[in-house]
Amino acid sequence: MTTLIACTALSPLFVRIIVNELMRDSNTLVVDTTDQVHAELERLNIPSIHLAPNVKFDWAERDESFRELFMRGPQLQQDFPDTHLPVWKVTALDRFSFWFTYRDSAELYDMIMALNWDRAIVPADLNSDLAWTLARYSGRPVWAVKTGGFRNREWFDLLSTGNIPFSGIYVGNDSDMKFLSNFGTTIKLLDFDK
Repeated sequence: MTTLIACTALSPLFVRIIVNELMRDSNTLVVDTTDQVHAELERLNIPSIHLAPNVKFDWAERDESFRELFMRGPQLQQDFPDTHLPVWKVTALDRFSFWFTYRDSAELYDMIMALNWDRAIVPADLNSDLAWTLARYSGRPVWAVKTGGFRNREWFDLLSTGNIPFSGIYVGNDSDMKFLSNFGTTIKLLDFDK
């Protein structure tokens, strides 16, 4: 069984998992998607393949595609009844825009799907849609690893929906395990010190 480890962000726990997987199984494949993560993995002597989409970025084309998807119709141009608050101000267009990666995410997804792997380990990273896309659409088990805090509004909202696409989430302490298990999420506590 080949394990793919896709790195868009790192944490001490994630690095320990990567090293553990590489030592446990020679069929482990590590890929990264940013220059910063690649440099850090290189500094830690962790071999990885740097995946960089070959997409020429055109802001005007990207913005036009975003407008077509998220800003169609007159409903966003209206004020809420009896207010001067435009609907567009509360629809979190900035968050949609942040997650709207246009063609580069699709190309990264295609690159990873072209590799031979059976399961994946990815960061639980709200700043990249790649891990979420792999978990939702690859049809393979994808486990996430804690790379940041879970006790914030975005994670609380996501966990409350029950729409977490990962097979489970690796955490490094009892506190996170208890917190996440309150939402019915499959958790695996990794205690490397025992």
